[in-house]
Amino acid sequence: MKKTSKIISIFLAVMMILTSVSVVSFSAAKSGSKLSLTNTAKGVQLKWKKVSGAKKYVIARKLSSAKKYKVIKTVSAKSLNYVDKKVSAGKKYTYTVSANSFSTANAKDIVRLKAPTGVKVKTDAKKQAIVVSFNKSKGAKKYDIYRADVVGSKTGKFKYFDTTSKTKYNNYYFISGESYKYKVVAVNGKSKSCMSASSKAVNFIQACPIIARMNEDYSAVNVYWMDDSFYEIPSNYRIYRSVGKDSKDYKLIANLTDKTADKGMPCEVELSMIGAGMAGEDFSVDDINMAMFTDTDVVQGETYNYYVEVQQTMATKAFYRSDVFSIKCDDADKVMKVGETNDSIKQLDELNDLLASEDSGIEMKLSIVSDNENVVSVDKNGVITAVAPGVANIKEELEINIEMLPGVKQNFAKISATEKIKVVE
Repeated sequence: MKKTSKIISIFLAVMMILTSVSVVSFSAAKSGSKLSLTNTAKGVQLKWKKVSGAKKYVIARKLSSAKKYKVIKTVSAKSLNYVDKKVSAGKKYTYTVSANSFSTANAKDIVRLKAPTGVKVKTDAKKQAIVVSFNKSKGAKKYDIYRADVVGSKTGKFKYFDTTSKTKYNNYYFISGESYKYKVVAVNGKSKSCMSASSKAVNFIQACPIIARMNEDYSAVNVYWMDDSFYEIPSNYRIYRSVGKDSKDYKLIANLTDKTADKGMPCEVELSMIGAGMAGEDFSVDDINMAMFTDTDVVQGETYNYYVEVQQTMATKAFYRSDVFSIKCDDADKVMKVGETNDSIKQLDELNDLLASEDSGIEMKLSIVSDNENVVSVDKNGVITAVAPGVANIKEELEINIEMLPGVKQNFAKISATEKIKVVE
């Protein structure tokens, strides 16, 4: 009996050694294959590296929150990929692929994400933006926006452009007149969907901000507009004018380039140290001067209407035109009738609401002071009212604050301008 027990003990010991060798040969390190998971239109695609000695591959899956795996497919050694179509959008799965027998060696997670649908684009003149909208993708925490240039009938390569947490994205950075297409990818952590279908091509002829002011001795009109010289984008300019209130008979009065256009500012600009620092050591107020044209062919008492067309020489089809700005030539910057009002602060509040909705971190504050309240009054809400005939100087100071650190806004610049206002009956 003892002899039999000894033989059995030796036999068991040998079996344990053989078993341990077997386990090692199909251990996690040996049986597992390097696994990659990708969301496709049809489902989750699994790809893995070939394992030497593999006769088959066992694919197992579980919800990431579950404890037990389920073998969903066994494929031949020739197969190195598989698409799992039986997955639900928004759910997180864990997969393993092992050679010959089930193993959890290469467990890897992915959130099943479908590409956003209904990608549309439109232009928003008020926001001066191209608006990209799309349907929500179940399980997505944010969305990557991809953009491609469109030249003629050819679409360039889609490249990552920006990320948003919303299903509507405002693209402010583009070349006026150029065409673009957009695609969207749903994202949840490291999991991403495949790209959406492409939007239609869209271009935006960007409006050019314009203002007209009388010069210092009120003998001419200075027309200012935003140009691209600060960004070193060469441009051509065409200035059109009509004479008379509400006149639509516009004529070309000047054809200019960056080199031939005058430079100036219709206001005073004071940059803070933070503003200068952000822009660079060599940055100065002169760098932000606007393009300008001086119209000396004017008559006192007449009303003139102006608009400017800008053509970027790097994109010859990219014309954008300003709104019309009208001014009456008088020995004042502005003429108001008794009882007329102007609510600049309300307009600024609307702009601040827009900036806040875009999480821009920019806030603007406007203060208005009259040196003759008997002629032009300014109430506590910033509303300007023409009270009685006469002349008053209105000083407006715009303070621009930028959020440099979370919750901390710092002054970037102060812009001030004084307007001579004449009030008439």
